[in-house]
Amino acid sequence: TLFVTHETVREHAAGRGGDKFDVAAPPPPDAWRETARRLETEWELPQGSVAYVQETATVAYRDWRVVDDYAKIFGLSLTDAATAKVVEFLRPWSVLRRCCGPQMSDDYRQRLLNASSRPHRPPGALNYDACEMYDLDAVERMLVATELFQSCPEVRSLDHGVEYGHVGGALGLDATFCRRYAAAAARWRLNFGDPWNHGFPCDALPTERARKQCEWKKRGGTNW
Repeated sequence: TLFVTHETVREHAAGRGGDKFDVAAPPPPDAWRETARRLETEWELPQGSVAYVQETATVAYRDWRVVDDYAKIFGLSLTDAATAKVVEFLRPWSVLRRCCGPQMSDDYRQRLLNASSRPHRPPGALNYDACEMYDLDAVERMLVATELFQSCPEVRSLDHGVEYGHVGGALGLDATFCRRYAAAAARWRLNFGDPWNHGFPCDALPTERARKQCEWKKRGGTNW
C-alpha cells in the first residue's frame, strides 16, 4: 500500500494537520516508517502492510527526486526505462505544480497580484518557489512533449479542479496555459484553488470551441 499524507506522526499527535511545505528542516530519512506503523494500527492492518509513506515534508525538500524512493518499492533502478519516463515527466511537472494553475505557490500568486502580504518563504529558504527564474512556457512545452503526458491522459492535470482538455486544445496544457492562467489570476484576483474560469468571461477565450465549453461548464455541465 502506498499512502500520501500532508501530516506527520508528530503533527498528528499535536493536533496539527495541513500543508507541510513550510517545514523548517527535512524529516529524518526513516520518518515514514513511524507514519506507516501508525497507519497500520489505525487501519487494523498487519505490521508491514504499508510498504512506504511519502510524506509531504519529504517532497518539500527532495521534490521530483522522490522518484528514487518509489523505484525501489517497485524493484526498479534509476537506470530502468520505466523510471526514466517518470523522471522525465515529474521534473517539469514539479515546476508547474508550484508555479502554474489553481494550486500554485501562494507566495507566487501574491506576487502576481502585486499584493503586499508577507511571504511565507523568503528567497533564501530551501523551499522558496523561485517561479520567476523559469521560462514557464518552455517548461510546459517540455512536459507536454513527454511520453507519459502523451500516452496517459490521467496524468495531465495539475489539480483535480482543472479541466485541461486534449493536448494542444484551447483549454489544454499547450505551452501557453500557465501564461494564460497567470494573466487571469492577476486580472480576476483568483484565489488558491480557483479554476481558470472563476469570474473569467467566456467571450474572452480565443476560440469558439473554448467559449462554448466555458459556457457549458458555467451552466453546470460536467461532460463535454
